Amino acid sequence: MPLPVLNPEPAGKTILIWGGSSSCGASAIQLAKAAGYTVITTASTQNHDFVKNIGATHAFDHKSPTVIQDILAILQTDDVIFDCIALANTQQACAEIAHNIGARKFATVLPPAPNKYNVEPVMVNGLDVGLVDLDIGDAVCRKYVPEALAKGKYLAKPEPEVLEGGLGRVQDGINLLRNGVSAKKVVIEITRQT
Repeated sequence: MPLPVLNPEPAGKTILIWGGSSSCGASAIQLAKAAGYTVITTASTQNHDFVKNIGATHAFDHKSPTVIQDILAILQTDDVIFDCIALANTQQACAEIAHNIGARKFATVLPPAPNKYNVEPVMVNGLDVGLVDLDIGDAVCRKYVPEALAKGKYLAKPEPEVLEGGLGRVQDGINLLRNGVSAKKVVIEITRQT
């Protein structure tokens, strides 16, 4: 995948980002767009405007019974799949899509779950970019992101849901996540600096 730039040339490829309204998904949408990819994503219908505003060209309801068929109508053989949710059911969906476009692998953010499609889920770790792949980390994190943020081409999304009150609010944060907080980044304020 090409590195992100402020004024990308079209790469001629599409990427499916499963879970575009998640923190990881929102970042992936913006970085893929800046690499010249056409971005399609899944999100709850109430988040379709959000994911389109940050760069997705198509948004599909992940709960739709036809979501896989709808996505397959757009993806082609050399396109890329990235599962930003990485639950067993989302990995199954991504494996099925990969299988149907002839791909042998797809990227996921958590340890791979087995699938019946003979498709290999490959776990990607954001820490690798900064600690292992130093050239990529430098190009993305130290060069592109600060400049793109300053020019409004990369947005710090999704918005934070800040829970004040320190560590005593950790369980509240976990409960929010369990209840399916959507298009928000749960942040627990440990101390307030004055």
